[in-house]
Amino acid sequence: GRIVSGQLPVSVIPAAARLTSLRFARSAVAVTSAGAVTTQGDIAMRSDIARADLGVNGAGITVGVLSNSFNCLDGAANDITNGDLPPVTVIQEISSCTTSTDEGRAMLQIVHDVAPGATLAFASALNGIASYATNIQSLAAAGAKVIADDVLYLAEPMFQDGIVAQAINQVVGGGGAFFSAAG
Repeated sequence: GRIVSGQLPVSVIPAAARLTSLRFARSAVAVTSAGAVTTQGDIAMRSDIARADLGVNGAGITVGVLSNSFNCLDGAANDITNGDLPPVTVIQEISSCTTSTDEGRAMLQIVHDVAPGATLAFASALNGIASYATNIQSLAAAGAKVIADDVLYLAEPMFQDGIVAQAINQVVGGGGAFFSAAG
């Protein structure tokens, strides 16, 4: 649409004010929901029992995750070698790894524990709100029927659906499921 996300060095922000096509700009502030505890999600959700009793393991389903980053800390190859992750389709990594913590990879490790047969995909949600909305649709276009995030943009509107909610509605309307962390 008419929303563009981008990154500017602080020194050139005054020059952005001279852009005739720019009507409004604000900083993109986002927060994530994550803890420092090793997950016990498989046992807590009893997915280990479902796999054993029902013979399900996520096979045939693609799960997409949106978070800050996937491989800024360079551990993805080791996770694949160690069996903590299968190969993951990365739609888009965060644009700058400076302060990233690979929460997306951690989320995918949990998904892999719960549904080891599922195909996994990742896209960053922190390259701006327009990119976040696009990446929701991109994960669905890549086959993700289940999408989860741990991100909340403080600029999302409260009394109407913004571009993120519209992207989610489109995915859910097409038969997908979307799960967002409660802040």
